[in-house]
Amino acid sequence: MENYRRKIRSRIRVMAGYNSILVILISRGLFHPTAGTTEAASGFMSGLNVGLVLFIQLGLTYLLVKYGRAIKDEEKLETFYIYENDERRKFINNQIGGVAINILLALFALGTVGAGFFNETVFFTLLASLLLTAFVKGILKIYFIRKV
Repeated sequence: MENYRRKIRSRIRVMAGYNSILVILISRGLFHPTAGTTEAASGFMSGLNVGLVLFIQLGLTYLLVKYGRAIKDEEKLETFYIYENDERRKFINNQIGGVAINILLALFALGTVGAGFFNETVFFTLLASLLLTAFVKGILKIYFIRKV
């Protein structure tokens, strides 16, 4: 269990560092795209980028608090360990694409943010791809949870 505790501590450090970088980027105003041909499109892209980053920050903050509490409580730590090594959950993740779909979602999200600085058409195309991939992953997850 001590190995798992070290693993959780390293996750906390990585998440805290990433969250700090996001705070710095938002405070410097680096998520305001310049590619919009109309004011409405530019505003939408800017709002989406800031909203996406804030959503990521809220998720990271939630996980930081959750893992921080788990490190202090042996029972919670054991519960997380059991959940993380659950064979049914691993099987479902493998059936819906596992890590590959998560990597695709992250790349689509980064591409969407980056495209907002260069081309409006590419921005909306990548956004549609991101939403479709997330939708398909969600549907497959619901299907396999009910099936297995």
